[in-house]
Amino acid sequence: MTRRDLIGPTVFVAAFVAVSLLTLHPEWIGLPVDYSRVVWFPSGLAVGVVLRYGARYVAWTFVAEFIVTTVSRDPIMFALGASVGNALEAGVALILLRRFGFRHTLERGRDVVTLIIGGALVAAFAGALVSVTARTLFVPEVDAIPATRLLAFWWFTHANGILLGVPVLL
Repeated sequence: MTRRDLIGPTVFVAAFVAVSLLTLHPEWIGLPVDYSRVVWFPSGLAVGVVLRYGARYVAWTFVAEFIVTTVSRDPIMFALGASVGNALEAGVALILLRRFGFRHTLERGRDVVTLIIGGALVAAFAGALVSVTARTLFVPEVDAIPATRLLAFWWFTHANGILLGVPVLL
């Protein structure tokens, strides 16, 4: 792999980390809105990049999420689980959307429905399930939150990120 081959992944990882940290900590740039309660923008970024540039960015999604989670000082095992969850989300979206003939232009209704079902519903749920399982197992203070509520929250914020981010990126 040459330096030139690393430019795209490096830009992607930097963007993912920046968007993640600003979503988790909007106060860093003076925003009073906590977007992390509504939408996880990095999911849209990851799925959009994977759809546009290919499967190799699934692994880079793992790397980027691992950086974000460790910078946030979460336990290492949770960082690994969340990284697997986010990479799985992007990979499942890629597989399903390709399988059903998704076109990047989103000019057909079928493409919009495929993005909603394959990306926002199925892929986001798969990633959320893995991430929430890791959080439940490896983050002690999660006991106060019912796992089903946490799963629904995680799923919907990632689904919103996919639905908002992918069309903009493509």
